[in-house]
Amino acid sequence: MTWFRADDGLPDHPKVLELADTRSYKAAMGLWVLAGCWSSKHLTDGAVPKGVVKRLGFTLSEAKALVECGLWSVTETGYQFHDWAQCNPLRAEVEAKREATAARVKRHRNKPNPPDCNAPGNALHGPLGNGVSNDAPDPTRPDPTGSVSASARQEFADAHRAWAFDRGRDPETLTGKALDAATERALAVAQRLDLSLAQAAGLLCDAALRLQQSTGKPWAYALREAQPKRGPAPLSQADFAADLAALEGGAA
Repeated sequence: MTWFRADDGLPDHPKVLELADTRSYKAAMGLWVLAGCWSSKHLTDGAVPKGVVKRLGFTLSEAKALVECGLWSVTETGYQFHDWAQCNPLRAEVEAKREATAARVKRHRNKPNPPDCNAPGNALHGPLGNGVSNDAPDPTRPDPTGSVSASARQEFADAHRAWAFDRGRDPETLTGKALDAATERALAVAQRLDLSLAQAAGLLCDAALRLQQSTGKPWAYALREAQPKRGPAPLSQADFAADLAALEGGAA
């Protein structure tokens, strides 16, 4: 998924002010926004076929109003946003970044486990490959004496961003102790529910969101205190990779 971008000076742009003096103003601007979202989703580089105008619920006269004020131009198949590339990425850029991100995620998932990930005192074995001590009495609470591996920390951070993208939220940045605590918590959840770290992170974030909405506590606190339970099927590894790739593509 990509994002359709509009400059914050749009309401005062001379072309918009010219359009504001017409009866088609509100409908035409609605068409401009929805068509921009459609073009971003389908990577048409600002091209809008006539059929899409009608499918979005607008008329060709409203499209003509956009042409007359200079926001659109006429093409053989429909219309074209003026200066699309000034604010929005082109198809080639989005696809190249998505491919690079998918390759990076694949490399990360294919990396071998740290040499000490199954050392004595670490109850988390197998595909999690994290290297975090888990001798705390309560397995749902992070161990402040534990040591989170860089790979586990990065995997949680990626899963955290993918979860936010999947829920349509802006991801809050976690760093330092907050990131370590959240990663340890997700690792404990993964062990308890027999999930991958990415899947456990998704359940933890869902539970943290419910806690934050009910208490108003900061996000880092909610991640530390939430009590996730196994619910609907968590985000699969494939879906996680796809969401992360789309997220990176949307930032192009």
